[in-house]
Amino acid sequence: MQLEKNAIAGRVERIVRPPATKKPTIGKIAADYMRQHDYKFVMLGDAHLLHEIADVAGIPHKGFDTEIRVLNALDRSNEFVKGYVRVHRLVRCFYLPEHAASYFGEAV
Repeated sequence: MQLEKNAIAGRVERIVRPPATKKPTIGKIAADYMRQHDYKFVMLGDAHLLHEIADVAGIPHKGFDTEIRVLNALDRSNEFVKGYVRVHRLVRCFYLPEHAASYFGEAV
């Protein structure tokens, strides 16, 4: 951060901030990772995949909370198509858009 000074009065006129660098979202990181490793979807219970995504995204590991944090980030992302799967209860499932039609039919 730099300060611009008024040459006459010696006062600070305004603060000049460096341009913000746009870091990728967890959703974008997860989509890229899943495409590289040929995963079509991720859901609660895919602990290994969710923790791998957390590693790549730089999320600290805190057991089950890590999986929930990644799933919540995917829920906010527009990189995935959201669906539900009934296991013992309804579980959120996130599909890559190119594979969603095979699970939902042509409605997607």
